[in-house]
Amino acid sequence: MKVGIDFTPALYDRGVSRYTTNLVRSLLEKPAVELTLYGSSLRSHQKLTTRAKKVVNAAKVANQPQLHFQQYPPKLHRLIWRFGLNSIQSQLPHLEVFHSWDWLQPPDKKLPLVSTIHDLAMLKYPDVAHPELLKAHQRSWRILKERQAEIIAVSQATKKDIMNFLDIPSFRIHVVPEALPREIRDTNEAMTEQQTEAIKTRLKLDRPYVLFVGTREPRKNLLRLIEAWQPLNDQLDLLIVGAKGWDQTGDVRYHQPNLRFLGKVTDQELNVLYTKVSAYPSWKLFTTARR
Repeated sequence: MKVGIDFTPALYDRGVSRYTTNLVRSLLEKPAVELTLYGSSLRSHQKLTTRAKKVVNAAKVANQPQLHFQQYPPKLHRLIWRFGLNSIQSQLPHLEVFHSWDWLQPPDKKLPLVSTIHDLAMLKYPDVAHPELLKAHQRSWRILKERQAEIIAVSQATKKDIMNFLDIPSFRIHVVPEALPREIRDTNEAMTEQQTEAIKTRLKLDRPYVLFVGTREPRKNLLRLIEAWQPLNDQLDLLIVGAKGWDQTGDVRYHQPNLRFLGKVTDQELNVLYTKVSAYPSWKLFTTARR
């Protein structure tokens, strides 16, 4: 089967980036799949190409993939597709199915679509969603329904929400739980005791700590986690790992002893942080792990 996939999410160093990268790795190893990686970025075009080649070189490739990356900036790319221009089939007429990013859909009406939806937190809690992202996702989800796309849901809870909030029928939703990212497993196997101790020293992991990992967005409920942790701050550090988002945790009043914002970390550092953690809370307002 000739499969295309939007590789653009791999640029953003978030959970969806790991998901996209590992999905591509798995597809590359399927003999029955002839894969084409599609994407678009102006400023990060070279970065996109480099990441794709890195994934391909690290995989046990059954069929050499085709790379097709354009140089439209995100906003222009969305606008072009909204007007029905620059379709996938006009560029890659050989494709039989296309896996899209769930917040941006190509204009092709005859190309079968597959898309992964991780959660519908934006619809359940719109007051903590970024307005522009919410609008883009709502448009995208509407297109997926209209074009009768096949949907991958990462949990039964997400499937139920897709049926209830998007009115997509059950038979079009396929639950495929997410696995441990391959790069995390590989990093764990390759880490030496000396590397582990060096990272512990560099990150000052000399006290028990609670660990939060994720982009700092209101829906992650991080402010409430900080408030709940405060009575324990003489016993436990609170380490916040992940990119700065648009919540209020950057406010100076939340900066206090034993609360540390580490920002983005390497896979090696993340491995050590997970290994040595005392508690890993799930404080989101919404989580797909519920059953």
